[in-house]
Amino acid sequence: MGIGEIWRPLPLIKVGFPSSFAQRIDRPIWHVPSHQSGRLATPDVRRRSSWWKKPTRRVKFLGGVREAHGEVILFIDDDCLAEQGWAEALYQPFLAEPLVVGVAGAVLVKDCGLIGFAENILGFPGGGLRYLHDAQGRVVPTHYLSTCNCAYRRKTVLEAGGFLEDARLGGEDFLLAERVTALGYCVYTPMAVVYHRPRGRVGAIFRWFMRRGQSEIGLFMATNDRGPFAWYLIRSSWTLRIVVLIFAFVRWPGLLVFVPAGALGYYAALLWRFRFARRYPSHRRALWLVPLVKFTMDLGTEVGRWKELASRWRL
Repeated sequence: MGIGEIWRPLPLIKVGFPSSFAQRIDRPIWHVPSHQSGRLATPDVRRRSSWWKKPTRRVKFLGGVREAHGEVILFIDDDCLAEQGWAEALYQPFLAEPLVVGVAGAVLVKDCGLIGFAENILGFPGGGLRYLHDAQGRVVPTHYLSTCNCAYRRKTVLEAGGFLEDARLGGEDFLLAERVTALGYCVYTPMAVVYHRPRGRVGAIFRWFMRRGQSEIGLFMATNDRGPFAWYLIRSSWTLRIVVLIFAFVRWPGLLVFVPAGALGYYAALLWRFRFARRYPSHRRALWLVPLVKFTMDLGTEVGRWKELASRWRL
């Protein structure tokens, strides 16, 4: 098994492996600094990678894929902590079903504030608690794989063309997953768990989703299935919603008296939609924050989309 992109020192990953399993893992292609107790865990990393000046995310990912020697490549972010047995659980679906070409794992959070748990309830990052709940403990088909916790067959990644440069602001894992799932069968396993560090603050979430909004414009230009993606952009646009509301209020001014009730109804509808979080003690207390965090995400996304469109228009 090859690990093409490790964002955490290999010794930390290997701690959780049985010795027989760890011996089957190739050395990582790159180490990226990871902060443990405020100190760099791999102080010599810059010397090892200094020959490559400012590599893009695609260059680093694809270079790791090409240099890896194993059949399966595991991906994990530097701000993720893997549970004991993570790699084995992520690898197991490949053994159980030879037709599987990609496996996504569960991404949760812990030791954080309520805002961080609200992010995870909403499905960020990597599907979060929502995907875990929907799976109900089973390995299920998926079309979405995030490189914060997933694995691919190396030959399939190369066949799909690897990571595209079009996603300069992020989303390269979305584009890769789209092309890989067109080539073969991908699954989600709730048994392979990593804990991701959440943003945890409203401002950080807004900036994160503003960047995601910017990347969505690039993803639209690069995706192979523009129709559904265009429909997603339209139905999720707060600009269109506000235009419709303004038109309605100008046409029927009396509707303004229903604004407070509408806002309350929107809040209640989101609480009902994500009510499954009440089943999880770790996330339960954050449920009331979900509509507020969701609005922050939506607003950041919309600002990011317009910012990217404006920059492309100037060009």
